[in-house]
Amino acid sequence: MEDGDVGVRALEVADEVEVAARGGLRGALVCPPQPAGNPRRLAAGGTDLAAGLAGQRWLGFPPPPGASAEPYAVALRQLLAAHGLGEADILPIDSLTAQKRLAEAGFGLAILPESSLDEELRTGTLRAIDAPALTATIAVALIRRRGAFQSGAARALAAALTYWPQQPGAPR
Repeated sequence: MEDGDVGVRALEVADEVEVAARGGLRGALVCPPQPAGNPRRLAAGGTDLAAGLAGQRWLGFPPPPGASAEPYAVALRQLLAAHGLGEADILPIDSLTAQKRLAEAGFGLAILPESSLDEELRTGTLRAIDAPALTATIAVALIRRRGAFQSGAARALAAALTYWPQQPGAPR
């Protein structure tokens, strides 16, 4: 991170950086447009959640090098365990784009940031499964180097995000 830079992190921050603003990324459960088997019934709203998801492969983020966990992976494991699916097969894929393409191709289900799905949902290459019980909000932080020069744009961004209206239940 260069002097004056800002970044967005979903992980704990190092000592040399400080949190300028906090927020959350909401995840959505997605499947291919024509899911096979149980997800097809789920996508149509025709089955109970645990039965519809039993035996499915999931796509998730691996922990970063040197870290014991990754926030989306932790949230996914917790959500699945809460629905009796703690032994689910999770394929670690370290790229959001790769996860979307693999989900489109039917290699697995994924819970992905809603903000990254506009194009796929609009064009129909992915389908959102209406499963409110399987949504997650991952805490994210805008970070900056502690004590470093901040440009006017960086300060304005931090101020705007600090006062951005929070969704009910979003981390603060």
